[in-house]
Amino acid sequence: MPPPEPPKPGAPEPTGGLEEDPNFSKMSARDRDLHMWALSQPRNMAVLQNNGTLGPQCRADVEALSKDHPHPLADKPLVDVSTDEFRIAPYVRLQADLLALSENSKEIVAQNSTHFVIIDRPDVAIDAIRQVVNAARNHSHL
Repeated sequence: MPPPEPPKPGAPEPTGGLEEDPNFSKMSARDRDLHMWALSQPRNMAVLQNNGTLGPQCRADVEALSKDHPHPLADKPLVDVSTDEFRIAPYVRLQADLLALSENSKEIVAQNSTHFVIIDRPDVAIDAIRQVVNAARNHSHL
C-alpha cells in the first residue's frame, strides 16, 4: 500500500479527537499519518463536525429500534466496550440500553482507558472482537 498523501494545504486542523489523546503517540508513525490524512478529507471533516449530535441520535435510534421489539437483534452476540472514564448516569443508561438490543450481550469496561479504547487498551478491543466472533461461529452465548 502506498503511503497516504499529506493533508492538503489549508485543510482544517482536527481538534478534540484521537490525535489529542496522550496515547496517540503509541501508534506507529504510518498509522498516525494515515489517521491525519483521513481527517483531512472533506467528507470525514463533515462527519466530525456533526459528532455533537451523535449521542442524542444514538439514543433516539436505540429507542426507535426497541419500541416494538424488546431485543431487536434477537440473540446475535453483542459486546459493548465502554470505559471507566466519566461513568455518569446518562452514559451508564445508554450502555444498558445498547446491551438490551440483544439477548446475547455483555459489557466489557476497559479499565484505565479514555474514550479511545483502541489506543489505550487494544487488548480489550481485541478480546471483545474475539468473543463476538467465537459466539457467532459457535452459536453460543457470550
